[in-house]
Amino acid sequence: MGDCLPGGGHQQLWLGKRVLVSSEWVTNVDWNESLIHVDVTRGRIKAGPEYDPSGPVLRDYEARLHDHHGRPGYWRSRWRG
Repeated sequence: MGDCLPGGGHQQLWLGKRVLVSSEWVTNVDWNESLIHVDVTRGRIKAGPEYDPSGPVLRDYEARLHDHHGRPGYWRSRWRG
C-alpha cells in the first residue's frame, strides 16, 4: 500500500522535519494535481530519518533511509557480477 506526496522536490511535510524518498519508490506522477505517488505509506515516510538540505546526501544517510524502509540500496543491488 502506498501514499501520495505533494510534488516539488524535498518537501517539509511535517513541521520541523524534512525527509526524502528514493525515486525508485515512485509509482506515478500526477502532473495535473502536483502529486507524487509512492509505494511507501505516509506514516513510514514521516518516521524516516531526517534530511538536512544544507549539505549533500551522503551514503550514510542513504543507508539509514533504505534500512528504515527495509529496502536494498541501489548501490547494493546493482552492478554485481
